[in-house]
Formats: sequence, structure tokens, C-alpha cells
Amino acid sequence: MVQRPQWPGIATASFIALTLAIIAWTGIVGPLWNAWWEAKPADWLGFAGNIAAGLMTICAALLLGSPCASRSPPVSELRTKATTRQCGPSKVNYGPCSTPST
Repeated sequence: MVQRPQWPGIATASFIALTLAIIAWTGIVGPLWNAWWEAKPADWLGFAGNIAAGLMTICAALLLGSPCASRSPPVSELRTKATTRQCGPSKVNYGPCSTPST
């Protein structure tokens, strides 16, 4: 009789945690650690500008993406139309943010 694992999914969770730790070190902490000893104030100003630009890009994406997400039809409605065969290109309202695939 095969025993079930005591902690299912622990390998996946630990792999994701390790991957995020490596990305955080090599992409964020490592360069900052090195720059702490070698960078000039102009380098830090450029770094701060890049962080600000990245945050503005994320805010713009969230601001402009939210109307498209709120106008999409609910999954239950799409499932109902698919089961009753009312899902032709002329019968489904795709909304202003998406077009039917042809």
C-alpha cells in the first residue's frame, strides 16, 4: 500500500520560494549591495528614476486594464451560451476591449 505524502505540494512551494530568493538576490539585493560601496550619487539618482518609471508603468497598466477586465462577460454566462450553442461570432458580446478571433 502506497502512503500519501505528508505534505503534498511542498516540493513545488519550496522550488518557488528558492526561485524567488535567487531572483531577488541576483536582480535586486546583489546589485544594491555592490553599488553601496562603489556607486556615485549620480548612479543612485538614475536608479531612483528607473524605480519611479517602473512604478508609473505598473500604475498605468492597472488603471487602463481595469475597464477591460470589468466589461468582460462572466464565465457562467459564456458557459451557458456555449452549452446552448448561442456562441457564434455574431451572438457573443465581446465588449469594447476585445474582438472575436477569426
